[in-house]
Amino acid sequence: GAYRKHVDTFRDSNRRFVSCVVYLNPDWHTEHGGELRLYERADSKRVASDVAPHSGTLACFLSADIAHEVLVTTHERFSVTGWFSRNSAPTTR
Repeated sequence: GAYRKHVDTFRDSNRRFVSCVVYLNPDWHTEHGGELRLYERADSKRVASDVAPHSGTLACFLSADIAHEVLVTTHERFSVTGWFSRNSAPTTR
């Protein structure tokens, strides 16, 4: 599988601030593919980095500012993804 280029925010919300992915693949080999490709900015075509999904690797990036995708993989890969969030708007009482 693969995952096309995107950012981790929704059009009408800025709650997701930082995206994090930790990989759980102890026997991953380069020929398996499946790298996380990070771009310089949300609107950029320039690649900043490719992160291999080796076990214990942690990738964190700004959710709205950094576009990313998952490259094609030939093996099942495991990861845990989460986000640091903030309030979209201040609450009042």
